Amino acid sequence: MGLNDSAEHTYIECDCDHAEHILRFTRYSGLDELDKMLTVDVYLSNYMSLPQRIWYGIKYIFGFKSGYGAFDCVLLNKKNVKRLRDLCNMHLEALDAEEGNNGSV
Repeated sequence: MGLNDSAEHTYIECDCDHAEHILRFTRYSGLDELDKMLTVDVYLSNYMSLPQRIWYGIKYIFGFKSGYGAFDCVLLNKKNVKRLRDLCNMHLEALDAEEGNNGSV
């Protein structure tokens, strides 16, 4: 069984409707340690040309850190906040059920 076979994905789109502003939440099952994790993938935009990206990479290699970082944002409307809440609750319930089966707290 591969990672993709055991993955359950939930996508939450930004309220601005921009195609690059999407959060992907992934829950795994049947993979022991990954079962306990909820991963979040964020698309980081890259609008630089190839020479700019190479220069950025060289600076990164030598430890330069931008004060701004490599961030973007996703705006969550009420519907998506509820979906995120439901996803987190489902994940917590699965973790609680596993702890109950293992006898640990």
